[in-house]
Amino acid sequence: MVRFDGESFEPYHPPSGEDLLSSDISVVTAMPEGGLWIGYQSGGPSFLENGHIRNFSEAEGLPSTHNFEMA
Repeated sequence: MVRFDGESFEPYHPPSGEDLLSSDISVVTAMPEGGLWIGYQSGGPSFLENGHIRNFSEAEGLPSTHNFEMA
């Protein structure tokens, strides 16, 4: 994942001990109140807010093999 501020590109590096679920990102959706939902080719989604990642999985009731695309 790469951040673009209108002038330059900067690779995203998760904080120590936090990782995205995969590099196979299919969609990123910015929320009006802040934060980004990240959907992958397979597996659960992630939510990035204030520099921290929260990954969601079957433990939160999501299927393990779904392609998450946020509308």
